[in-house]
Amino acid sequence: LDDAKNYHAWAHRQWAVKRWLLWDDDRAFIEQLLLDDVRNNSAWNQRYFVAENSTDMSLCLRNQEIEWALDKAKFAPHNESAWAFIRGMMQQDPLPAFPALAAAVEEYCKGTVPLASAIELKANALAHKGANEEAAALFRRLAQELDPIRAKYWLWKAATLQGSAQTATS
Repeated sequence: LDDAKNYHAWAHRQWAVKRWLLWDDDRAFIEQLLLDDVRNNSAWNQRYFVAENSTDMSLCLRNQEIEWALDKAKFAPHNESAWAFIRGMMQQDPLPAFPALAAAVEEYCKGTVPLASAIELKANALAHKGANEEAAALFRRLAQELDPIRAKYWLWKAATLQGSAQTATS
């Protein structure tokens, strides 16, 4: 593959893999691409596509996929590709359903340069538990320090949580 990040080639590949049920071959191919370039967002997207279309997406399988992704994310922790894959694999389940991820999130939040993706997952987990003030503080930190390019989004998330906290106390 000369251009492993060509969107049109990946769209055609998805069609072919689905049409001729080439899931196992594609899984091995994608794994090699990600070993070669952990930042290849197209390959991460294809890995999710294969898992979603060829497995039961059980909690056990998703935990395995997340552990695999965390192992690869160590090589480029600030790259969003692996973290987007991880968020997709979480689906609607809360962070505690994924023990390895919960541990990694805590470690990445403590780093000298905390990882924005980890802070986001931690904030979402806190909001899920009802710790809205603590979650809102993390969203504000994302806006002000770690991810100012999406500041309006993070501030909206914080305000939404604060609004639901005020409603709950009214």
